[in-house]
Amino acid sequence: MTNLASSQNTGWFGREPESYRVPVGTNLLTMPRMISEHLCSPAHLSILRRQDIAEFLRNVRSWSVGHDDRAKLEQLEVLVDDALGFTVFEVIEKAKRRLSSELETEVSFEYPSIALAEHLTRPEFDALSRQETDAILDCLDTTLDAAGVFAADIELVCCTGGTAKVTRIADEIRRRFGDARVKDWKNFHSVVEGLAVHARSIARGEADPEGGADPGSAARDSGD
Repeated sequence: MTNLASSQNTGWFGREPESYRVPVGTNLLTMPRMISEHLCSPAHLSILRRQDIAEFLRNVRSWSVGHDDRAKLEQLEVLVDDALGFTVFEVIEKAKRRLSSELETEVSFEYPSIALAEHLTRPEFDALSRQETDAILDCLDTTLDAAGVFAADIELVCCTGGTAKVTRIADEIRRRFGDARVKDWKNFHSVVEGLAVHARSIARGEADPEGGADPGSAARDSGD
């Protein structure tokens, strides 16, 4: 969940409440939003390696007014320089999975110059992920409305992907459709399997890389 990653990364690596003061200046400044938002995505973290941004972060570290803020920015520098974004996000992802079946967990990460640990409970996770879970459930309801069907009309609901195991989403799906019609299906592998099947179809010329099936594939498969 984006907000969970944001909460952990911004607390560990200096998005807030760090403050700094430029030389000969008097105003206390905080990290520009454009930079801090990149902490929410492992893919976007690489942007922080850009020369101008990297130089700005080094300056901010030297201008920091508090020891804790300086330490966070030093950790951020290591995170970016050593390309640890996906490793850290995997730690957060595993914590999300554990909270699907446990009431609390530890989120920890150790690396030379970085030592992080934080206790996280399911209620805290639910609060941090509320925006995303609301959006997912809204999309579900909107899809039913667009299709002109009611939840009672659905005979089988297959839940797949790790997010389907998030407690609030799982509970709301079962509330809408009933336990008997909801089935879990290879939660942590089916997405990868689906991508592999689609990649094979592209390699065989049976699917368009931009999306959709090759119009001639059905005819070829039927022997026409």
